Amino acid sequence: MDRLRMKGLEILILANNQFSGNIPSEYVDLLKLQAFDLSSNRLTGLIPPSFDKLRSLLWLMLANNSLSGEIPLELGNCSSLLWLNLANNQLSGSIPSQLASIGTNPMPTFLLNREKDEVSAGSG
Repeated sequence: MDRLRMKGLEILILANNQFSGNIPSEYVDLLKLQAFDLSSNRLTGLIPPSFDKLRSLLWLMLANNSLSGEIPLELGNCSSLLWLNLANNQLSGSIPSQLASIGTNPMPTFLLNREKDEVSAGSG
């Protein structure tokens, strides 16, 4: 697929496939992306801190994978983000306080959980 044509992409849904490995760094080149869903795959590795370059991102779904490590502080720079779902991964550490103030929604919706520590807050 032509990479130049994809730069204008606003919605990318790749959920419920068998994709494995790390999240490719090329996704951060899709600067107009508003909705990005990679949930229910077999993705591993870290959540890329470079997602903060996606300033138009409203909806990020990475649930039901095997992502590990900490939630990047840089996600707090996604000021347009209204929906973030990181549930059912292997994430560690604490939920960054930067996530509490993101988004234009007075109460953005976040679904985050770890093996034994589930946090769910939101308006939806």
